[in-house]
This record gives sequence, structure tokens and C-alpha cells, in this order.
Amino acid sequence: MLKKFLIFGLGNPEKRYLETFHNAGWQIIDQLLKTESPKKIDLIKKNSKINCLVGKISLPTCQLILTKPLSFMNFSGQPLLKALHFYQLPLEQVLILQDDADLPLGTLRFTFNGGSGGHKGIQSILETTGRRDFHRLRLGIGRPKEKKSLKIFVLKKIPISDKKIWQITLEKAVQGVISFCQNGPEKTASLFNQKQDHAKS
Repeated sequence: MLKKFLIFGLGNPEKRYLETFHNAGWQIIDQLLKTESPKKIDLIKKNSKINCLVGKISLPTCQLILTKPLSFMNFSGQPLLKALHFYQLPLEQVLILQDDADLPLGTLRFTFNGGSGGHKGIQSILETTGRRDFHRLRLGIGRPKEKKSLKIFVLKKIPISDKKIWQITLEKAVQGVISFCQNGPEKTASLFNQKQDHAKS
């Protein structure tokens, strides 16, 4: 039997948020669905029991359960908890996908057992599960150059000038997610955490 991993992409469900940095988790999942062969994919559809859009990808050594929560970002913990119970998976087999303003644009960082860093989606997961020992893939988005609030920055459409770097970052993130499931978190972190600002090279 293939080992299962829950890939939980943080984001906001309304259309106006889809092309924003804050929906990085959703965008990685969309990129995964584009990248992998359709023959190995169960296309994404709504699962009302866990309040998520769900798709599955079968790889040679593992199965990825791709989840896009339909709650708003600040309430991400409840659909994650429901998904864990529904699929009968331990928290150790979850990878949370998130944006991170504390990392430079184009940076990937696999981490484990950390705080929220001010991210409302992660804060909801910490509060709902009562735990912090879970794996995360953080996508660096940097901070706004102009004097504007971070909330405005993450919820506005990604600037045209950043789209090329962002697309490369999403593609690298897909490679990272697949490596996480096939090679494990430690090896994946050693490979991908060194590649800071790879999109600019």
C-alpha cells in the first residue's frame, strides 16, 4: 500500500484572492495538478465533510492527497483537523504549504516544529490542533518596498514584475513537495533549503 501524505495548501477561497501571494498554498496545488500526468490524477473536487477541495496524485512510492481548505485563512485549523480524521492520518504525514513574508521572494524553506511568525493560517492550525510539530513548506514573498501594510501587500494581485520569479518558485515548490513524500523531510530540506533566491539566478 502506498504511504499517504496530506498536502494542505493555505489560501482564501474567493476568486479575488486566487492570484495573490497569500494563496501560495493553493497555487502550489494547482501547479502540482498541471505538472503531473493526468493518468495519475484524481481531479480536484469538493469534499463537504472536511470543507475542502480535494485531489489525489499517485506516485511510485506514495500518494498525495491535495487539499485546498474552503474556510478563510484565519480558520484553517478546522478543515485540517477534519481532513486528518477523515483520512485517518497522523500529523507527521501532513505538509502545510504557506507564504512567508520573512523570507526573500523566490526562497523555499522546509521547516518543522515552529511558531506562526504572525501568519494567521498557521496560528489557527496551532490553536486548533494544540500542536506545533508539523512540517511546512514556506514560500518567500518578501515584504513590500512601498510604505503599505503587510495585509494589503499579501492580499493584492502579484505584481507583473514578480510573476516570472513567482512561477519559477512554484515549479521548484512542486519538486520539493514530491521530494518530501518520496525522499523524506530531512533529505528534502537539505536539498531545497540551500536554494535561496534561486529564481533570480
